[in-house]
Amino acid sequence: VKLVYNPLTVKGNNNVIENRIISLDAGSQMNKFTITYDNLTEATPVVTGIVLHEPSKDYQADAAKGYIAYADPADPVNGQIYVAAVFPEKVNEAKAITFSDKEKAERGADGHVLAYSTYTPGCSYTYYSGAGWSKWGFENSSKWFDYVQKFAQNLKEPLTVTILKCPLFFYFAYIFLSQISHFGININEISAPSSAISRQMLHPGGQPERWTYTFPTPPGEAK
Repeated sequence: VKLVYNPLTVKGNNNVIENRIISLDAGSQMNKFTITYDNLTEATPVVTGIVLHEPSKDYQADAAKGYIAYADPADPVNGQIYVAAVFPEKVNEAKAITFSDKEKAERGADGHVLAYSTYTPGCSYTYYSGAGWSKWGFENSSKWFDYVQKFAQNLKEPLTVTILKCPLFFYFAYIFLSQISHFGININEISAPSSAISRQMLHPGGQPERWTYTFPTPPGEAK
């Protein structure tokens, strides 16, 4: 989903336009928000926050690990709602701010837990935000905080996959099988009760050769 907001006034510039793209991966609790600001000409502080409600002060704010998280007051019938925001890039500061009694009365909230970052013109500001529920998936706030911490860690240390090209694999397989033949072992004699597997490989000189071999059945496996 892409949202384009009406112009904002930032530092005297009344034509700053926010563009927000929201996406969600299957199976994830966390929506991805990618934000850009058109016509913004200088680096500008930005803040992402979660509203705090009395009497709950069950929150976490960790700038180094890149997340803020909160557990709303529990309801005896409807359970408890959890919310969080996670940041793949640097967070300058993360903390909770409590309103004055007057602000609490006016706003109907206790304060905010906030994450402070810096937006650079021409770049994007990205964070993930989502929620959980005590009646589905997260029986208490500790479970939710654990999920958020692991999500934040995975963003900073993503899984890396290296793909090897098949021709290179076949070449080294050919070298391996050639060495077996060099020592006088007949590939077709390496057999046991299991299905024969055939592989077509390319000889380094470009001529195809077909090898047929079998894998031994592990000890104790039914024949």
